[in-house]
Amino acid sequence: MQETVELIALIKAGKSDAFAKLVDKYKNLVASTAYGILRNGHDAEDATQEVFLKTYKALNNYKETNSFVNWLLRITANHCLNIVRARKNLRLVNMDNVPELVSATIKDQTAGFDAELDNALTLIEPVERAVIVLFHRNEKKYSEIAEILGIPEGTVKTHLHRGRQKLRQLMADKCVRS
Repeated sequence: MQETVELIALIKAGKSDAFAKLVDKYKNLVASTAYGILRNGHDAEDATQEVFLKTYKALNNYKETNSFVNWLLRITANHCLNIVRARKNLRLVNMDNVPELVSATIKDQTAGFDAELDNALTLIEPVERAVIVLFHRNEKKYSEIAEILGIPEGTVKTHLHRGRQKLRQLMADKCVRS
């Protein structure tokens, strides 16, 4: 934590090499969170770069009294949810070949993950997916997720509960069909 505070002070003082160290320290966290929400490796890579660009531009607004990790994850989650919303609108415009593209993308991006669960995650609401990723992958508490997503803690619990229910149902349906 102290190292992060020192890096931020150096960045604010104009030391660009300090920002490279900050990126190196948190790139895996941002990338895995972005992938967890977006479910697409290329989009997650792009989002990771964009998140760090936004972070650099907004660093003067960061208050040292807050958790840097939570602040960074909030930027990440908000950016990724905006991408998902834009993607949703794009699908409404052009539905040609979407099932084939989604299927191919899922197969390409699920290496090392349980493919069935990974596929099921793509079928639930983006905010539920974000809550599940932050809770299970990033091991954040309800209060931290609420802060990151800017929603009440009770809403976090509701999204987590509903998301888990939907995943259970999707996985059960998959087992019945197999």
